[in-house]
Amino acid sequence: MAEHIHTAAGRADLQQLLINAKIDSAASAAVSAHIPTVFDGRALTGEFLHMANLIHAAVERLGERDWLQTNLVRLGNMLQRQRDTATACNLILSELAALVPMQHGLFYVCETEREEPVLKLIASHGYQVRKTLANRFRRGEGLVGQCLLEKQRIVLTNVPEDYVNIGSGSGEMAPLNIVLLPILSGGQVLAVIEIASSRAFSPAALEFLDRLAESIGNMLATLQAGNGTEGPMAEELRKQCEQLRRTNEELEQKVRLLEEQVEQLALTSNHKSEFLPGISHELLTPLHSLLILSWQLAENAEGNLTDTQVRNAKMIHESGHDLLAMINDILGLSKFESDAAKPVYEELPPPDVPAAYPAKPDEPVKDDRYAIAADDRVLLIADYDPQFAETLLQAARKKGFKGIVTLSGESAFELASRYRPAAIAIDTYLEDGNGLVVLDRLKQSAATRNIPVWIMSIGSERLSFLQRGAVECLTKPAADGELSRKVDDMMERAVRPQRRVIVWCESGERVRRIVSALELFDIRVTETVTEAEFIDTVRMLQAGCIVVDWATAGASASGLDEIMRGAKAYDVPLLFYTELPWTQAEDERLHALARSFVVKKAASPHDLAFEASLYLPLKDGASLQSLFDSQPARPVRSAQGGRKVLVIDDDIRSVFAITSLLERHAVSVIPADNGKEALQLLQENRDIDAVLVDIVMPVLDGYETIAAIRSMPAFRELPVIALTAKAMPGEREKCLAAGATDYLAKPADTDELIASLHKWLPN
Repeated sequence: MAEHIHTAAGRADLQQLLINAKIDSAASAAVSAHIPTVFDGRALTGEFLHMANLIHAAVERLGERDWLQTNLVRLGNMLQRQRDTATACNLILSELAALVPMQHGLFYVCETEREEPVLKLIASHGYQVRKTLANRFRRGEGLVGQCLLEKQRIVLTNVPEDYVNIGSGSGEMAPLNIVLLPILSGGQVLAVIEIASSRAFSPAALEFLDRLAESIGNMLATLQAGNGTEGPMAEELRKQCEQLRRTNEELEQKVRLLEEQVEQLALTSNHKSEFLPGISHELLTPLHSLLILSWQLAENAEGNLTDTQVRNAKMIHESGHDLLAMINDILGLSKFESDAAKPVYEELPPPDVPAAYPAKPDEPVKDDRYAIAADDRVLLIADYDPQFAETLLQAARKKGFKGIVTLSGESAFELASRYRPAAIAIDTYLEDGNGLVVLDRLKQSAATRNIPVWIMSIGSERLSFLQRGAVECLTKPAADGELSRKVDDMMERAVRPQRRVIVWCESGERVRRIVSALELFDIRVTETVTEAEFIDTVRMLQAGCIVVDWATAGASASGLDEIMRGAKAYDVPLLFYTELPWTQAEDERLHALARSFVVKKAASPHDLAFEASLYLPLKDGASLQSLFDSQPARPVRSAQGGRKVLVIDDDIRSVFAITSLLERHAVSVIPADNGKEALQLLQENRDIDAVLVDIVMPVLDGYETIAAIRSMPAFRELPVIALTAKAMPGEREKCLAAGATDYLAKPADTDELIASLHKWLPN
């Protein structure tokens, strides 16, 4: 009588065993289907044998997958380190011999002959050379050429005995199976691998070969791009190299001729290397004073000159510029003839990499200035590079802007005043000067002060640009995605300007006075009282600016830097407000904070509104003109609030011109005739904010003076601007190497000098 055994518990245990063994779901289902819920003892042996076979097959598949992934990763890493094609191909065949049933292997690499691809034998494994066998194949020739033509794997089985022999020291044998594997990259055949084996290739081995072919293709493409010597993909590069070789030969001949001419010139012009510094200093130093003073007269800031006197001053200034251009031309020719004009060998940039400042175009970019309607949003672009300006213009049009393009700073200011654009993008380099000077002019005009400005630059001085009133920086060259994001930001600010103002103040009365000072602006105020509340609010909400009551923040136990870093307030302008005069110690704390954050300070409601006007939108019908009209007069010299600059120059005319210029900007000037006297004055006046130093001076020259200042611990971070008429090659680099913060050549443009001081002296 048959005995029935109930195996529900055993069935559950076996299913759990399959899961723990990580057998794939298909195998698990197949096994589970064969586990009987109820069966008799006579069927026990057959059922479990069948289940064991299924489990064994599933485990084998898992092992194959693990083998496949492990070896693909190992070989992929190995191929990434290869630098020579022949070595890499031999290494691949050696590795394949250990991984797949291969006793015979050939590696053909594709080259180009007469604009036709040809496969050439470059590496082999177990190969015997025979006269009847070719080692190169064109498209369609033999199975190797057919693989090149079809770009697909070819598998041969039951190969005839006389097709090819696998030989060793003890004898020979005929393979039964052959695989021809194309190596592709970018749709092009770079190589073909032929593998012969006495055994059949398993599906796992064929899958391994197909996936390995991708890694080999990437390696060969990289090697060919690197050395330009193999494969059809390198043909264009080979042509360029040949053209470059011929060009280099011509250049070498010209260089040799030039070197001969330079040697001849050197025999008669050695004295010029000593003559040039002196003559340039003697010519440009008085011209420096003339240009600064004539421009101040032409501006007629006090309004006490007649129209004729102003015209005369402008004529003197223009004549001085003409004289400057003539002197520069003479000095330029002299420099070329002197021994300083040695041939300089530099690598040329690749053809696709634009120069930093390309040549001025014959025609300007065609913009939309004559097709602007009253409700259009306008983007003004000021850029010396017409190609980049055109690219930015097209990106702006796609986002809904109308665009106006100019190459000059003067035109940019006029266009901004006339069209009142929704946004402005200015390059730091324009055809008629520095774009930062234009930024300063825009921010000092009631009509344009609150227009958001993006500064375009190839440098990385973003914080400095934001300190001057820019809302953001666009670094060149910009990828399409980055350019599109910046234009999106411009449109977002034009459509939905940031109206939120976060105020940190513990006094309700002072908060009311702060809000009252900002009555011109269309804003929403969020008040915070405690330090923790302020940090959480800034991290959670976006704001156009942050107003910090100094009586609250200055008394906090935490450092200002620690608080602002905790709030992550890196991109939000910080307006520090006090109703008392700023002390020197407070100035120093804010100056230190300005190295990491955008910092402004205000000592009156008017100052607060004036600084906030850089970042906040006005109410409908409001104007900034009232702020400019009511701006209080500032003292020329102030022991507390004014900046103090040390001017080191032995030419009294230059000192007088610079002093008269800086005093108009509320800057106190301390003069020094030479470097030794300057060092003594620095010790006596620890509150000096910056130094202007000439290079050619008696006692201590400018280089020695700058180095001496940097050796004093208290002045290692002090802005030192070299200002010199010593017009020699490499002068800027020498000044910066000596420790100068910036360099200006005499005669310095007045706007450029003020812009440099503005850059290095925040607020």
